Amino acid sequence: MTVEDPLGIHAMREDLARLTRLVESIALENQQAEYTVSQVAKLWNKSNRTINRYIAQGRVPVIRHGQTPMIRREIVSQGVPQSPKP
Repeated sequence: MTVEDPLGIHAMREDLARLTRLVESIALENQQAEYTVSQVAKLWNKSNRTINRYIAQGRVPVIRHGQTPMIRREIVSQGVPQSPKP
């Protein structure tokens, strides 16, 4: 037996669920596009001070949001930078 839906509530619920999934997937894609110094330190098993030193030495490029240095996902995925050759 089919129940009538004159207001289209069923269709609206389906649309809402689809849009919710879309927003969640976009948020997940953008969630970790950039990492803080603290997050990178944890991922690389280093101290914040070491990561800041890498930044100061130019071994880790950053993007600044105001004064906050952020490190792109691509850089983080490359792993700990190698020591410069003397």
